[in-house]
This record gives sequence, structure tokens and C-alpha cells, in this order.
Amino acid sequence: MTGNRITAEKITGFAQYLRQAERSPSTIENYLRHVRAFAAWLGDMPVSKDAAAGWKAHLVSEGYSPNTINAMLGGLNRFLAFVGWQECQVKALRLQ
Repeated sequence: MTGNRITAEKITGFAQYLRQAERSPSTIENYLRHVRAFAAWLGDMPVSKDAAAGWKAHLVSEGYSPNTINAMLGGLNRFLAFVGWQECQVKALRLQ
């Protein structure tokens, strides 16, 4: 099994979807940047819930603020819903 893979075509389709949903240009830019950052971090690994959770842990270890991490996860989760991979979504960090 090759697993779920993020492709340029899926990212392009996501961008078109966001434009049709009348998201602001800055929101679209942010979402796409976060999806591409996740894809770059993944390398050759397939998308999975464990991989998304690993990226979340990586962001925490890199010292990103919880608000920034949640924004990044929000963009990723929207993408995962768009491509039908809801089982790979991860929860946001709890803010105190």
C-alpha cells in the first residue's frame, strides 16, 4: 500500500476550493504554506494520523507558540478534510 500522499494537484485543488469558498487571500496563503510545510516535513512518508501527530509534536519541540501551532494545524486539518482524509486530522493544542 502506498498510502495517502500530498501532491501538487491536491494542493492546487485545495487552493481552488478555498477561492471558491471566498476565503481571503491571506487565509489561502497561510493554509497553503502550512500544508506545504507539513508535506516537506513528511518527506517520503505517507500521510497518517501518527504523522500529523508527529508534526504537531515537532512544532511544539521547535518552540512555536500554541496559537501558531493551532493555526498551522487548522490549515492542515482543512486540507485533510478537503481530500477526504478526516481520519488523519489531529486536535488543536489546549490553551490555558
